[in-house]
Amino acid sequence: MNKIIFEKESFEGNFNGTTPPIDGEYFTVKRGYKLRPSTVRRLHEIKAGHNDINIYMNTIIDKAINHYYEEVFLKNY
Repeated sequence: MNKIIFEKESFEGNFNGTTPPIDGEYFTVKRGYKLRPSTVRRLHEIKAGHNDINIYMNTIIDKAINHYYEEVFLKNY
């Protein structure tokens, strides 16, 4: 990770554009999807409102898909 200092605040991040792994699993698969403009706006609202200002869109989408999967397939009705 790179570390940069702005005045009295320091930020640690990955400045080469690689999304940090989740649970040790790296983001290595590329896919292409088309989204509705309203969905893209919602994604940007989620990113803008997130408490981590440096969160990657890949992380948000990954967590959303996993949440949906757990609700649909793993929830006992």
